[in-house]
Amino acid sequence: MDCVFDLDHGKCDCGVYAVEKIPCSHAIASGTSAGLHISTLVCPVYSKDFLFAGYSENIYPC
Repeated sequence: MDCVFDLDHGKCDCGVYAVEKIPCSHAIASGTSAGLHISTLVCPVYSKDFLFAGYSENIYPC
């Protein structure tokens, strides 16, 4: 299956990138050939900052 990844809009014909928000093989290939670091293609919700924010407050049992 030939897929096209649109770097400007973050869309790929395979649909994996739209669902999982992590680079599919097509996004990695496109980003690499464009000279981008792959981490820039990952959705920010998977970042260290979001992980730390999720644990920044205390959670008390009911």
